[in-house]
Amino acid sequence: MSKTPSVFISHGSPDIIITDTAARAFLQEFSQKGPRPETIAVVSAHFEAGGVAITGDRNPATVNDFGNFAPELFKIEYAAPGCPVLADRIACLLRSSGLAAGVVCDHGFDHGTWATAVPHVPGCRHSGCPGVC
Repeated sequence: MSKTPSVFISHGSPDIIITDTAARAFLQEFSQKGPRPETIAVVSAHFEAGGVAITGDRNPATVNDFGNFAPELFKIEYAAPGCPVLADRIACLLRSSGLAAGVVCDHGFDHGTWATAVPHVPGCRHSGCPGVC
């Protein structure tokens, strides 16, 4: 497996998906410049847990964890499959580094995950990593 560089992308507001902005244009252009990743680990602060919680669902639901936004945002379904094997590996590596980490199921992909993924890598396999405290 080849490694892709790590990239930090702040999602800002979920309307990045429906509004023509410089940030959205950047994400769309960025996705065309390199190889398409097989998996993506996403760190999101939109999930509270007693440590690091890694989403381990095979088919995570889309979580609309926001309010007072355009109605079309609540209709978005980000149906990328999860990657339980990667979730387990991430949890193991974090625990071996002394961090409290575990795999959770039935949480889904919150907007910290899908708000940047929809314009950047639609349909890509994810192991979302929400809940870094």
